Amino acid sequence: MTRWGALAAALFVTALLAGCGGGGGSDGGDVTAGDVSKDEYIAQANKICRESDDEFQKATEDLPDNPSQDEIVATIDDSIVPILRDTLEQLRALEAPQVDVDQLTGIYDGLEGEIDAVDEDPAKFAGQSANPFEESSAAFTDYGMDDCGS
Repeated sequence: MTRWGALAAALFVTALLAGCGGGGGSDGGDVTAGDVSKDEYIAQANKICRESDDEFQKATEDLPDNPSQDEIVATIDDSIVPILRDTLEQLRALEAPQVDVDQLTGIYDGLEGEIDAVDEDPAKFAGQSANPFEESSAAFTDYGMDDCGS
């Protein structure tokens, strides 16, 4: 199992959510309507999520194979939450199909709430088998953003 796999298993933070960055909660953000197809949007979003997964990999490279709860919490605080917030910001900045703006706003607002919960109490999720991103992960997958929801 990779170090990221160990952390993901410990947190159940899937490589999802590819997406969000910065510290502290934000006040959300509007999804911008654009003249893109759903397929184009999904391709762009999945690319962002794959890039975030690469960042997760780099952020967890120095973790031991069996990280302690303190090491997991530090990685969540210092790396995982900022990466997630940055990814979310990038996803919100994409031009979205006009007919999907409300749906995507709801998905991103849900993800932001889940990130905030992890950020407020990372120790709660360290070593837990519950996935704090279960709802948004399912929403990403349902929309077709498989790299963001898996």
